[in-house]
Amino acid sequence: MTLLLIIILLTVIIYSVVITNKKQSRRLKPYDSSIFLKKEKKARIIDHYTPPLIELGITEPVCPNCGVILSKMPGAKTKCKDCGKYLYVRTRPIDNKRILVKEEEIELVEEQWAIFNGEWSEYEKNRKIKQHEFDKATDILTKKFGHAPSKRDIDWYLLNRTLIKNARDKDYSDYRNTSFQIAKFLLNEKRKIDALNWLLIICYLDAYDLVYAEGISDHILIDKLNKKETDIEVFAPWIINKIYDIFYELKLSENDLNNIYYKTMQRIQLSLKIPISIDLVWQWIISDIKSGAQ
Repeated sequence: MTLLLIIILLTVIIYSVVITNKKQSRRLKPYDSSIFLKKEKKARIIDHYTPPLIELGITEPVCPNCGVILSKMPGAKTKCKDCGKYLYVRTRPIDNKRILVKEEEIELVEEQWAIFNGEWSEYEKNRKIKQHEFDKATDILTKKFGHAPSKRDIDWYLLNRTLIKNARDKDYSDYRNTSFQIAKFLLNEKRKIDALNWLLIICYLDAYDLVYAEGISDHILIDKLNKKETDIEVFAPWIINKIYDIFYELKLSENDLNNIYYKTMQRIQLSLKIPISIDLVWQWIISDIKSGAQ
């Protein structure tokens, strides 16, 4: 009799668990990298230490912010319809799997790739420098504003300070890369006309790099480019595509784009003094725009 009661009791418990699981919300506990990061903070004190590769992120279609199950695995950066936060698609080096991560975990993914490529020491050195610059910028802006600045304000301050240094050092390659970061920053803020200015600057710098810095005879190359007798691309496809998108999305005329271009380039020529014709670069840009995005 006692055995029968035990069996009945176990059956009731198992049935209750099954029912509870069926009623459970379609929400999983989001991935939490903070546990690993706390351990890492202590481990970095050790000299010559290199962090291990880990299975970070989520490999299933689940929001890493709130844990809601998604209808499918995203292919790119997506805003979760449930919590409204962005989730990012990356590849982790430990097994080359596509993963979903939060915004604050992007840096961890970059660190993992530095570890995988044997470049962690340099990565960590640069990270400390960036952190020092970030802290310094925070102090400067706090004194200026009278309150703690936003991350957006700090990032914008650092980008402009870097750009000034690039111009002072006449480092056109880094100036181009910083301009690219500024263009992306402005695009994220939906400031499309401002972003367009910087995209045009990048085109100008890329044209200079191709014609002069690569050691090719500029007159021969320019003649071939003008006659379209070469397959060489003057501009990076992503850059010219963004210009094309803004041009048509904002319904700009060729004259509008021409005015924006020349106003921007005259300022850049005065500050950088790059020896390439702004008229020549304009011909190439408008030719690519008229022929359509690649």
